[in-house]
Amino acid sequence: MNDFSKISPIRNKYLKNSKPVSTLVEISKTVKE
Repeated sequence: MNDFSKISPIRNKYLKNSKPVSTLVEISKTVKE
């Protein structure tokens, strides 16, 4: 989530007029088996 400010301008550059829906998910821990 800390990198959203880096991702957003790049996304805006390439998807100027056609911005599809996007989802940003962060996984901080996973279950160990």
